[in-house]
Amino acid sequence: MRRTFILFLAGLLAACSSPQDPTEENFTAAIQNYYDQSPVCFKLNVHFPYELNDTKYNSESDKKVFNELEAIGFLNSSKTANGVTFALTDEGKEKVKRDEFGDIPHNNSTFCYGSYKVVAVSDATKQGEEWGHTFSVVKFKLEMQDVDSWVKESDVLKEEINSIQKNIDDIGSVRKSEAAVILTNNGWVHSKLFYNDNT
Repeated sequence: MRRTFILFLAGLLAACSSPQDPTEENFTAAIQNYYDQSPVCFKLNVHFPYELNDTKYNSESDKKVFNELEAIGFLNSSKTANGVTFALTDEGKEKVKRDEFGDIPHNNSTFCYGSYKVVAVSDATKQGEEWGHTFSVVKFKLEMQDVDSWVKESDVLKEEINSIQKNIDDIGSVRKSEAAVILTNNGWVHSKLFYNDNT
């Protein structure tokens, strides 16, 4: 009898809590889900395999970055008649940002190395309606998590890609931000994910 009552009470409490409720927990989960799919990355404006040759303009910075990524193990190179071709290694493919389906996109030169964590939700506006959807604007605090060692230990990448050193300096720091979240049948969703899924 006691076991039956406990199971009933647990079910009742679960029923009182819904992913669609405008709670701090649900807003945090919705925003964190977005950042889990949007890691900290740097982008090279090329598509691999990519050939460095005399017919293309590539800065000395580009060449340094390609060579450094090869030294790290994310690229391999092979000589061609006109220059050198760089291609992703299996290890490099693991660091390339995937598309919404988990596949490597055609633009396969965005390398990811860090993440953000939502540490607190401080405020949220009253729910509103726009284009038939219920939304709320949430203010929250975001922390830069640790970054991969291959980035921290690379003087070349820190020197040639400006955003990297800034992100390393920001590790552990908390900044304020805000985002709109949209109510769906499955709960709250960050607006950027919602509109990406509906375009």
